Amino acid sequence: APRGIALALAAPTTIQIDDGTVVIPATTISAGSGQMTVSGDVGTRLNLRADITNLPASLANALAPQVAPEGSISGRIDVSGTTAAPVADYRLDWQGAAIAQSRAAGLAPFGLTANGRFENQRLTLDSRLTGSGIGMTGTGAVSLANGIGLDLRIQGDVPLSAANSQLAAQGLVAEGTARVNLTVGGNSAEPSITGTIATSGARIVDVRRNLAIEQIVTTINLTGNRAEIGNLTGNFATGGRVTASGLIDIRSPGLPADLTINLDKAVYVDGNTVTSTADARLTLKGPLLAGPTLAGTVNLSRTSIT
Repeated sequence: APRGIALALAAPTTIQIDDGTVVIPATTISAGSGQMTVSGDVGTRLNLRADITNLPASLANALAPQVAPEGSISGRIDVSGTTAAPVADYRLDWQGAAIAQSRAAGLAPFGLTANGRFENQRLTLDSRLTGSGIGMTGTGAVSLANGIGLDLRIQGDVPLSAANSQLAAQGLVAEGTARVNLTVGGNSAEPSITGTIATSGARIVDVRRNLAIEQIVTTINLTGNRAEIGNLTGNFATGGRVTASGLIDIRSPGLPADLTINLDKAVYVDGNTVTSTADARLTLKGPLLAGPTLAGTVNLSRTSIT
């Protein structure tokens, strides 16, 4: 049994062969805390039905240990067509869903429903993901004819806190919600992501430097391999304003960036001895997740050291 999950027939079954057709009566297979009931016949045509009840997602660990899925899956799969050209319609409901990547991001388990059809080496998809502040829909198709071709559309809301595990190394904490409207094309080896990610009223806290930027408004345009920030604006919690623009390479490790950042009467208070008001013209270059370089000029108009 995969990964120690016991598989067993719930009751004895008899499979019959009638004039070249294999007839399968309702046969229930228990797997961990769940089960799957299969029935139908296989001959010149396929006529199979599988009813799934609370099947542990961890069964997939044997095939994808790096994903390490958790939760339980219920639903139904109907198979028709022929053995040479099978057709499958599916309706699945994955509750308590989690994978290694979502756990690393600190997200609580979520719910995922999906339905669609597999036909002519093409899988169609209509899915909904909810929970942990996420409300997303995914529609489109995945082609399996020559590699894995992608034609997907993803829309919905994602909490910025999903990025906090990556931002923590820089001492940053993000709050708020991003509105996502994306199209994913290309193939699984080199996906092409286009669309927009927008936020309004977001907040970022730099705990190392005692800084907080509030009321952040921006729209990020994704163009395949990079993210373009046309105009980001925000207010410092202690007073003053920040604007930013530039590019981020979203395909390269560490997210290399080339950003311009302007400060307008930004008030900095270190919490102990320094209070200062600054205007600045800065650049931020290099990998955002691995120590980028900040350069430029800063003019201090009012500084108090006590």
